[in-house]
Amino acid sequence: MADRKTNYRTVLADVADELKDDDAKRLAFELPIPRAERDKINDGITLIDEMEKIKMISEDNVDQLLERLKNRRHNVAATKLEGYKKNHITSQESESSSSAEMSHKSKKVDASLFQTLSNEIRPKDWVSVGRKLNISDPKLDNIKEDYSNQAERVYQMLCLWSQCNGREATYEVLEMAIGDAGLKDLQEKVHTYGK
Repeated sequence: MADRKTNYRTVLADVADELKDDDAKRLAFELPIPRAERDKINDGITLIDEMEKIKMISEDNVDQLLERLKNRRHNVAATKLEGYKKNHITSQESESSSSAEMSHKSKKVDASLFQTLSNEIRPKDWVSVGRKLNISDPKLDNIKEDYSNQAERVYQMLCLWSQCNGREATYEVLEMAIGDAGLKDLQEKVHTYGK
């Protein structure tokens, strides 16, 4: 475990070194980081520290950072992070999961569902869904402040939930939260999608 932690820290330091100051600032703007904290980000190290604080990245989950590095064509940094993921996360998951298909209960939500839901959760319901997903009111307020488009608010909220919960962001949890918020039609959609 210590070896894995060391490798995680080393690869993050390498990724941070690859990011120019302007790149780190641009990436920070794309993330659901509170504006006051985002303004303090001036290099790769502070960006990664902030992403860890809000649980967007961890030893077990580097997907959000990896996706953004690829989108911005930071190929060297992305390759380093992919190597870590392949050697330390994917290998651990394949060792710990059985060959049988994961049940709906424990299956991690596919982010493609977020786009669908972002267009279907009504403005009056998104905060309720967020609360049911245990997203704090200050974080919901930050999303509301940072994104004026309703669908984008929902999408960012769901991404934040997924990032903060890693493998615990399952179809079952999302289905229950949506149902508890009184959105039975969408609850069925999530259930069907997760099969």
